[in-house]
Parts: sequence; structure tokens; C-alpha cells
Amino acid sequence: MNKKSFLILIIPPLVFFFSGWIYSALVCYGDPTTEFFCFASSFILSVALYVIEIIAFVLTKKFLAKKINNYQLLFIICGIAFVLLFVGGGFSGFILKAAYSTKNISFCNILIGIRANWNKNLCITHIARETEQEFSCEKVSLEERASCYNTLAIKKGDPTICGKIRLDFGGSGGLPGGMIREMCYRYLAERKKDTTICEKAKEASEEWCIKDEHGYSIVVSNYPLFNCHKIAREECCKKYGEYIKEDCYKQVAK
Repeated sequence: MNKKSFLILIIPPLVFFFSGWIYSALVCYGDPTTEFFCFASSFILSVALYVIEIIAFVLTKKFLAKKINNYQLLFIICGIAFVLLFVGGGFSGFILKAAYSTKNISFCNILIGIRANWNKNLCITHIARETEQEFSCEKVSLEERASCYNTLAIKKGDPTICGKIRLDFGGSGGLPGGMIREMCYRYLAERKKDTTICEKAKEASEEWCIKDEHGYSIVVSNYPLFNCHKIAREECCKKYGEYIKEDCYKQVAK
């Protein structure tokens, strides 16, 4: 491989590699709930794009070496790099920045690429939190909607929003929706020093335990002192609800 070919192989992909990484990093920075995963996935995506560009170079050089010169090859590789960056990361980065700057959900809906759905949910949740608009969470996919309502309820300090979290759909991290609703109430009760919200946490925990098979299994496995294997499910769930309320009262009293 001569010097020109080597430079064509190294320079264009590196430029786009670092550009994609920088753009994505700028989008990720400042959101502590997702920062690590956003950075990590952006870096992995950038590495993947770089590898694809090298493969494209090798194939182009092999099959078109006699038909094109180095300058044409440079143009082709730059074109490939730009398309991959546009589709895979850089475009999403620009759109996310535009959405965050303008607080306009319309930008979230035109995201494309490998992480488009994840980015869309993150984008809408961020805007819902910043604008404090509940209806925005309705535009988040069901599997992530609980996280959006939870984030918004905590931002506004409004426990009524916790009640919008559905029992049958969870959120990031695989937590059941019922548990997120319960935790939402408890967090606000502790922050606002309001024991009446503890009652809501009790109701949410009982309802979740009774109606959600997965939720009931979690209670049985984590609270053996309730002796749930010896009593009816509803009685077990009421014990769980009382435990949640008492613990919530203790946290409020601190």
C-alpha cells in the first residue's frame, strides 16, 4: 500500500469517527440518568462505523483499483463515511440537540438510525420534563411511558401524575409499572414531608401486588416474613401495603 492509499484509508474515517463521537457525546452530556449508557453506545457505534468504512475501502480498492484514481477513491470513502454518520449517529445527534434547544417534540419524531426508538423516548421524556407537559408522555412508547410520568411527577412535585403510571407496563431497568408508581409516591411523600401521599403508596403497592403476577412473585420472594405461602394472596398484599406505608411514614419523619 502506498502513502496516498494509506492516508485515504486513515484520514477520512478518522475525521468522521471523531465527529460522530463528539456530536453524540454533546447530546449525552448533562443527563445523569442515561449519560453512561449514551456515551458507551455512541462510542460503540462510532467504532462500528469506522470498521465498516475500512471494509468499504478494502473492497473498493480491490474491485475498482484499475478504474479509479486515489482522488476518486477519497471521494467515495468520504461519501460512504458521511452516509454512515448521517444514518447511524451524527444526524440523530443534530436532531436531538435541535429538539432540546427548541423543546419541540416534532424533532423527536424524525429521528432515524440504529437507536432511533430509544432516542425518541429519551428525547420526548426530556422535553416533557423541561416543559412540564403531561400530554407529552402519551407520545412515549408504552414500555417507557412509566419512566416519563415518574420523571415528570418528580420534577413538578405532583403526586397525581404518579397515578397515571400503568401497572402493566414498566420502564427502564425492567422495573414493573406498579413498583415505579409506588416508588414515585414514596419519593414525593418523603420530599414533601406529606404522610397523606404515603397512603397513595400503600394503595399502589396493594393494587400492584394483587393484579400483577410478577409483582406478587416479587413480594413473596423478598418478604418471607409475611408467610405468603400460608395465606391468601389478597391478605399477603395487604401486609405488603401496610409495610410500605409504615416505611414511608418513617422516611417522612426523618
